[in-house]
Amino acid sequence: MGQFSQKDEQYLFQIAADFLKQKTELEKLREAVRLAEFAKTLHSEQLRRRAVNPKVVDLFARSQLRV
Repeated sequence: MGQFSQKDEQYLFQIAADFLKQKTELEKLREAVRLAEFAKTLHSEQLRRRAVNPKVVDLFARSQLRV
């Protein structure tokens, strides 16, 4: 017991390498999701700042105010 053959060691190393590769890919995906969520939040905030009250501004009257 406790003895591994070279084939067993190679198999375990391959499993470990696959695990690390998947972990790295998952971390990249998580970072991409974080960036996408940040961009979405930033875009939403910019849209809210640009929101126009139609009682005050007439979008078709160029830069004139409604009375």
